[in-house]
Amino acid sequence: MLTNEGYDLVFGVNCVATCFFTLCLLPCLLKTPNARVVNMASEVHRWIDHVDYDSVVEGEKRRAMDQFANYGQSKLGLMLFSNELHRRYHRLGLMSVALHPGTIKTNCYKHKPAWLQFIVYLFMYPAKMGAITPLWAATAGEDLGGRYLLPWARVAQCESWAEDVDEMKKLWAWIIDRTEDFNPNIAQFRKE
Repeated sequence: MLTNEGYDLVFGVNCVATCFFTLCLLPCLLKTPNARVVNMASEVHRWIDHVDYDSVVEGEKRRAMDQFANYGQSKLGLMLFSNELHRRYHRLGLMSVALHPGTIKTNCYKHKPAWLQFIVYLFMYPAKMGAITPLWAATAGEDLGGRYLLPWARVAQCESWAEDVDEMKKLWAWIIDRTEDFNPNIAQFRKE
């Protein structure tokens, strides 16, 4: 499926929309002392070592991409954005952190075969557990900016490619290029 703008739905929702929303809020965030942005990434960022921009728009590459790889790519994109946001603005008091909330029981498997639901749910945690790490990221007294967090409220190391400054800058520019028509004010964030 595609978004109305022609992006792969998973990448569009998990990465493009989230990044665009953050960029729209950025003027307010930069004026707010000790503002924080908490991005819901995922351990699946480890499955994909780069964002293939040709696979996030309609075409053969998108149709050929495995759904789990596509999801991983969307979460890697969000991590790249989160890390770039922190790199650019932490000196101005804005903290950005990415985290994996845990493998949480949600309705995302409700249309899958019963046997798959049973197996998957054996290894998942109740939804309320998924709030622990995001709440810690949003309220902890310590500076967690630029860090990657895992359940349950632990600092971890993300994959090196999620911290590649060139890839972070590339994704940042790509997002602005594709969303500034919806809000021309975000063009001001193109430059460092």
